[in-house]
Amino acid sequence: MATADIIVLGATGFTGRLIVDYLAHHPQRASFTFSVAGRSLAKLVALRQRYALDHTVKFYPMDVSKQEQVEEAVKSARVVISTVGPFMYWGETVLKACLKHRRHYVDLCGETAWIREMVLKYDYVAAKAGVLLIPSCGFDSVPADLTVYLANKTLKATAGPQASLGDSLSVYRAKGGFSGGTQASLMAIVENVPIDKLQEASVDYALAPATGKPGVKGRLWYEIPFSDSKRYAMQFFMASANRAIVQRSWGLNTVAAAATAAKSASPGEQEELSRAQYGAEFTYDECMERWSAKGALGRLSVASASLMFVVTMAMLLLFPPVRWLFKRFGIPPGQGPSKEKMQTGFFEITNYSKSVPAPGAPEVHIKTAIHGRGDPGYLLSANNTPSHAPQTALGAPRRPKKEGDITLIFGGLEGEQVVLPERFAEMKRQLVRNPQLIEARWRSVLKELEKEVRVISQKGSEVVPQIPYSDVANGLSVEQIREIKERGVVIVRGGVPREEALGWKQSIREYIAANRDRVKGAPADNIVFYELYQSPAQPRPLPSLQCIVPRHCPRSAAARCPTLPGSRRTPRWGIHGPRARSHRVRASPGDA
Repeated sequence: MATADIIVLGATGFTGRLIVDYLAHHPQRASFTFSVAGRSLAKLVALRQRYALDHTVKFYPMDVSKQEQVEEAVKSARVVISTVGPFMYWGETVLKACLKHRRHYVDLCGETAWIREMVLKYDYVAAKAGVLLIPSCGFDSVPADLTVYLANKTLKATAGPQASLGDSLSVYRAKGGFSGGTQASLMAIVENVPIDKLQEASVDYALAPATGKPGVKGRLWYEIPFSDSKRYAMQFFMASANRAIVQRSWGLNTVAAAATAAKSASPGEQEELSRAQYGAEFTYDECMERWSAKGALGRLSVASASLMFVVTMAMLLLFPPVRWLFKRFGIPPGQGPSKEKMQTGFFEITNYSKSVPAPGAPEVHIKTAIHGRGDPGYLLSANNTPSHAPQTALGAPRRPKKEGDITLIFGGLEGEQVVLPERFAEMKRQLVRNPQLIEARWRSVLKELEKEVRVISQKGSEVVPQIPYSDVANGLSVEQIREIKERGVVIVRGGVPREEALGWKQSIREYIAANRDRVKGAPADNIVFYELYQSPAQPRPLPSLQCIVPRHCPRSAAARCPTLPGSRRTPRWGIHGPRARSHRVRASPGDA
């Protein structure tokens, strides 16, 4: 029986220590339990002292070469985070133990050849057993997978669920260090993985359950799309591993959609799966922008850097003396960049994707950006990998304990004052340079608020303009536009027939009654806000947003949102990202 929510294997290694530090000081530390496992008991004891681990954190001395010790550690928790590498040596032992004891598994492996072998061996078994095996949950390859996911989500929100992605390119800018564990994994790959296995792992869709359109690989330079002047980037050393994960996501969504279609799914299910698919013409690649490389000279410089990278990898692969030098003067296992150096790291990923034009529709271009502060390979990976652990346990039986509810996010709903940590006050003190100016600005705001209070007291609820949905469809009058701009808010009524809306409300009430123990809300004594998402009672928001938001998009914003190449339509607004989002269900007192 599991006694902890999470266990960290390899906790005394460089990355393992970072993960333990993150879990020990997690803001929601009280909501989960975790334990640690490592080869050396002395190092585990030192870990307790170093990170002030409380008595609830159990230790498991574990030699990964001994199956019984691995199983004892694995079965003690519901989710296993493995940092024990090289994974090609030690990973399968842990995976087999997870399958045997039905424990979910998360790692930050970037060894594509090993992942491919594990997929071929255990993917079907894991699916049948209901066990989640999730590799590559660090810098390789969560950001890559996430940028494409967001690009696809934005495209579907803009052009509809049937729109599909075409070419997709992620441009990386990053600063980070190197650890002994990463070096050991690299050496294990070049020394022990046969060439044919490396080739199999590097082909398109090596990890995917279906095969899609192959991309163009082996470029010495990349031209960055949509840039004012021609800018160039070089090959990215993580591109092969990231591309394999992104293509696996493509394949899983494609297979799921095909299986659902074969079962005559409902229109709602078909639309949901359609939104998840990238499309048959999707291709993906990555590059690295290390400096501002422009013009012919810039193209030559990035081509030279790419060629140097290829030659270096070939020498490591083909010449044992080069590998000896690499190990002789490299980083010892268990060591890595200092905390100070890791804090100076960063990453910025900008994904440029375009749609496959439908008949009579323009090509849509989507730009998605993700960035983070801290060494991406270690500090941010150590923060990100544990974040997947609770997600893998959804649906697993929970031990009786206090669960979170909506008031943890919106404390004001209970009328209680939310006290922020002292670090926010210190942050304000650092940001403030002219207290007198800030006070003057706030006083001017208060004067305006006093005026608004008088208006609201006179008009009551009529202060908020209300318009019928038919006006949204047919166009607003000048007076309606003026009033909406003045008030900054509008209520759109009549989006659906009354009978249909009441039917939705009744279905929500029935759902709440049948799931009362699981539905959270606030205030506790008379719930008005329910933590329910994706309910039918969120009808047709996009036309209303398309109608209203352009009224508040100034010309300066529109100028920053020029018509995209290949598009004949003038953009109607200047807001990036999805145009609609899910809201909680609100049942106002007095509703019919």
